[in-house]
Amino acid sequence: MLALLPLIVLLLTGLALVGRADTTRGAAYRRRALFLAAAAWGIWLAVSSEILSLAGQLNRAGLSIVWLLAAVVILSVPALRMAVVKGVRDIFAAVKTVRGWSGFEKLLLGGLVLEALLLLAVAWMAPPNTNDAMQYHLSRVMHWLQNGSLAHYPTAIDRQLWQPPWAELAILHLVGLGGSDRWANLVQWGAFLGTWLGASGLAAQLGAGRKGQILAAWVCAMLPMGILQATGSQNDLAASFWLLGVLLLVVKAHQQARYPDPAGFAGLCWLEWAG
Repeated sequence: MLALLPLIVLLLTGLALVGRADTTRGAAYRRRALFLAAAAWGIWLAVSSEILSLAGQLNRAGLSIVWLLAAVVILSVPALRMAVVKGVRDIFAAVKTVRGWSGFEKLLLGGLVLEALLLLAVAWMAPPNTNDAMQYHLSRVMHWLQNGSLAHYPTAIDRQLWQPPWAELAILHLVGLGGSDRWANLVQWGAFLGTWLGASGLAAQLGAGRKGQILAAWVCAMLPMGILQATGSQNDLAASFWLLGVLLLVVKAHQQARYPDPAGFAGLCWLEWAG
């Protein structure tokens, strides 16, 4: 299951940054750390795609190498390895606090989990079939994989050549490693779940309590267009995810009367532009 390699690296990166975050200052710090981890992962995905493209090796072997390399770096650097271990402990500690939630809060959380699982089932079992996916999103992915390169190619649908490419690059990595278009819809599905975290994080930064944060996630989870696109292979939810990451940093910087973290802000803005 080579398609799991990027997801494993994303998990390790998230755990490492959560382990390095000051989570004693609130759950919002943990959520911002997850967005920064996603940004680091997303930049590596884009940069590695360009490098493989230059070498004409945008194929399963090349993709496997770049993700194995990323995993080895994370697990071999002592500071990162220790941060991953600490991140695991922090996440388990956060999960244990659910026991103390009220019945209504547990019901709301259970509803979100159920929706996520139902959408995952549809995304996995139903092949991409929207007009946009057929004409543009997946078409460029298959051309890139066939050519082993991101270079322009002859096409009558010119938006395949000039539209922002990040979401399709993510699809390329999953489809190229997995050997099936079943993986194509998981980018939007994962981005949709990420927007729930972002909405709840923004609510936390604006002073909402635990129930308010869960309700904010519910508002995001109930958006009809979000539900529809979460099982497809377009790019709107990916762009929304990166925009929420930018907002998390900007709101916190405004509250602290300082500039946002330059590296994280630049990375998230670039991904929002490239999404």
